[in-house]
Amino acid sequence: MASRSSTATEARSSNYSEEKLERALERHTMLKGRAPQIVRGNRSQAERVYSEDELNANAKTWFREFETQLEFYAKLGHDVSWVLDWTKKWWYSWLVRDMEVAAEICTADMTYKDPVCFGKPLVGLDEFVAYNFAFFDAIPDLRYDPLPGQSFLQINPDGTAQMMVRYIGTGHWDAPLKLYPFDKTAPALPGNGAFMQCSAVDRYYWDADHKLYHGETLWDGFDVMQMSGIFPKAESLQFKLLMNGLKVPSAAARLRRLLP
Repeated sequence: MASRSSTATEARSSNYSEEKLERALERHTMLKGRAPQIVRGNRSQAERVYSEDELNANAKTWFREFETQLEFYAKLGHDVSWVLDWTKKWWYSWLVRDMEVAAEICTADMTYKDPVCFGKPLVGLDEFVAYNFAFFDAIPDLRYDPLPGQSFLQINPDGTAQMMVRYIGTGHWDAPLKLYPFDKTAPALPGNGAFMQCSAVDRYYWDADHKLYHGETLWDGFDVMQMSGIFPKAESLQFKLLMNGLKVPSAAARLRRLLP
């Protein structure tokens, strides 16, 4: 069962197994009957939506290709099969909203960054859990699917490793998305029920014990705001007025830098 409380940092027996992952994949049909074929919002160009069947197929292809890649490394004398196990647990924790599984594969003092943190890194598992549930609460049917052929793995001589993965995030933005610090005092971006399908890049940094000690998610805020309809179209009068309104604080910042 998913947890957002401090119990996520306590030592617990694993909720994960290969069988549970397979069952989660078989019932992973969050969007059935709700996803449109085209998404645009206020973006300049419409884009075809990956159907749920395509998302499932892409994710399974990614894992098959990744396993083949790791088997190739093993033939060269580098057994890094632990990366596949770690990635499956990470993905499973998202599929079923079980942050206790994520806690098992991260260090207690891990740090994480996301655009919604305004440049401030999250520190520790409790802040990481609160951040994740901000997205789960705002986009209840949010799913995360890696894209085949779009990941990069680096294994270092000291046993540490890094990986970058490009993926698709899909769901309906139904409720306000809390920003840092993700509590009752936090500012929030309003949800309007818009269907979202956006690409993002995750970066993972593992220590020699194969645990995540730092991570980062990178995504295009402008694209998301325009896809949802929160930001107006780029060619619209409203958008031009919004951009012109930024000239005043920009001029003030320039003046402050010029003053002794």
